[in-house]
Amino acid sequence: MEDGSACEGASYHCSLRGEPRTGEPGTGEPRTGQPQGIAPTMEDGSACEGASYHCSLRGEPRTGEPRAGEPRTGQPQGIAPTMEDGSACEGASYHCSLRGEPRTGEPRTGEPRTGQPQGIAPTMEDGSAYAWLPCGAAMPGAEDPAVIGYTSGTTGRAKGALLIHRNLTANVAAVTAAWHWTDRDCLLLTLPLFHAHGLMVGLHGTLFSGASVVLRQKFDAADVCSILHKDAGITLFFGVPTMYARLLTEAERQGVPAHLPRLFVSGSAPLSPQLFNDFARVFGQSILERYGMTETIMNLTNPYEGERRAGTVGGPFPGQQARVVDVRTRLPLAAGEIGEIEVRGPHVFVGYWQRPDATAEAFSCDGWFKTGDLGWCSSDGYYTITGRARELIISGGYNIYPREVEDVLETHPAIAEVAVLGLPDSEMGEQVVAVVVPRQGHAPTAHELIVFCREQLASYKKPRRVVFVDTLPRNALGKIQKHLLVAQLSSW
Repeated sequence: MEDGSACEGASYHCSLRGEPRTGEPGTGEPRTGQPQGIAPTMEDGSACEGASYHCSLRGEPRTGEPRAGEPRTGQPQGIAPTMEDGSACEGASYHCSLRGEPRTGEPRTGEPRTGQPQGIAPTMEDGSAYAWLPCGAAMPGAEDPAVIGYTSGTTGRAKGALLIHRNLTANVAAVTAAWHWTDRDCLLLTLPLFHAHGLMVGLHGTLFSGASVVLRQKFDAADVCSILHKDAGITLFFGVPTMYARLLTEAERQGVPAHLPRLFVSGSAPLSPQLFNDFARVFGQSILERYGMTETIMNLTNPYEGERRAGTVGGPFPGQQARVVDVRTRLPLAAGEIGEIEVRGPHVFVGYWQRPDATAEAFSCDGWFKTGDLGWCSSDGYYTITGRARELIISGGYNIYPREVEDVLETHPAIAEVAVLGLPDSEMGEQVVAVVVPRQGHAPTAHELIVFCREQLASYKKPRRVVFVDTLPRNALGKIQKHLLVAQLSSW
């Protein structure tokens, strides 16, 4: 991979075919006659990991076989649950057997395993790299399976959400329209492609709009700031709140980049009002926060033009609907009342792979998908997420929403990160516990933070216990894994 020659083969050709604007073909100079818009974006051979992943996805929507995404964790057990979940993973498991081989030379062209799906058609012009695959597979229809997206599984075994082609096309059409995404844009994409945020928003949006993309293997704040200092062509950046917090820290070292994208988008985890305001103050731009799920792709978005309101995720994307219902009666609630958010529309999946029981439980009797997220809607249509229904703390008969307490604690100058959760309490039912990562050079006390909360919240909402840690456990996309904290603290 050091000289780029491995990219001359099938993975290079497949990943570029029809996408001359894609910024990550691998390393080295393009082949003779190759469009000059194709530029290397990585300095080492590992760059092709993203390209090979893109290549493996390119042809599969044509085959009628759903694609099962797998995280790039580096550990075999990281993808074991998706491999064990059913026959749809046959293609993915074969792909896994090829993982890493582009680093050693040309992609493998050996015989398929016995029982390999017969509907997989070659996507190369001559098909020679995959000569063993039969041609002539029919193009799938709008209702045919396209992707099995596995939920993060933060509280149990991940479930496979089956998305059809209509879901993908409706989602990408709505996203590109809402965010004014055109062929003149260039996205700096550092999100993993095994997640809906990176793949079904970032990469699909780029291909749908005919835009350009600069792919990076992973997020690095110094790398992103360096690119934005040098490249005036970057117009879009998508990230999660942790990324934006690190960009703020990096901006203190490098200074604010000379060239800023026209749009910063945040999702996959809550963006605190404090971080929203700090970023706007330093970078001079308001982050656009949106809300989606594996099962529904994109649901809600703050407006591109108009007020991007801190602490909210805006209103429905074009074609989508949302409502807030009482968690017990399932009846719609008035503006300002907290309940469970439900959504419906063309982005919503058809069901969980081989889990009819879970599918039936996930939908209301009138066809709305139960997101499991609590929140409320303002009178002018902005939705606010207050937390997962399963994370609601009930202490002494009072409902306490962890995010409300977290938002207060994040304004304390001595706190870098915080997670609020409930632990069993013999007297109150549950007690509020704050797990805090202190800011470097600060040493707040538990009493100080409890008093700080009591001054800004009702007394029953203040933490009864404060635990200090060096880091918070996160999944591959940076989402805090509270179930691990609960398990750890319960054993203390």
